[in-house]
Amino acid sequence: MNFVYAFGWLIVRIVTKIFFRIKVYNKEFVPKEGGFLLASNHISYYDPPVLGTWTPRIVYFLGKEELLNSPIKKWFFGKMHTMPVKRGAMDRRAIQSCIDRVKEGHGMIIFPEGTRSKTDDFLPGKAGIGLIAKKANCDIVPVYIHGFNKLKDVFFGKDKLTITFGEKIPASWVEAQTSDKNGYVVISQHVMGEIAKLKENQFAG
Repeated sequence: MNFVYAFGWLIVRIVTKIFFRIKVYNKEFVPKEGGFLLASNHISYYDPPVLGTWTPRIVYFLGKEELLNSPIKKWFFGKMHTMPVKRGAMDRRAIQSCIDRVKEGHGMIIFPEGTRSKTDDFLPGKAGIGLIAKKANCDIVPVYIHGFNKLKDVFFGKDKLTITFGEKIPASWVEAQTSDKNGYVVISQHVMGEIAKLKENQFAG
């Protein structure tokens, strides 16, 4: 863990724990070693740094290309394990970077919806996560995040800030799906279904 990443990790932890009383559930479901995808719903700009900070592994994530459009930004966000992705297009370079990181044994945060939903209603999952999972031949850990888009309510105690990890979708199941767009979509839909279950269980009763 480099100094910049460690400093950011510490600041985010302090702020979210003291001021927003974050609750993190089922951290034991995150693999202790080996590459994996961490698949989450996406509701705010804060999702990557907060989720990355509270995942019990050092992880990488994608950030829009504009975040790295200057030498200083490129250096800083690179230290924060951010990899550039072109928005609104199938960025093959970014996809290959994700695959490479996972094959190297790292965790990679992926948002199957592809963009922020801004609400607790999920958007349809896109095929990209299926493609990455197939090519990397890895486990997928679903995770449901809540409250990141309502920080004012959370701060005043009207809502909660939570991260809930789910049991992994094993690489063996991913491998059994077809290596085409239909197979990638099946994987994506299954992942979104697992995230939906985490949401339902969290608010059951």
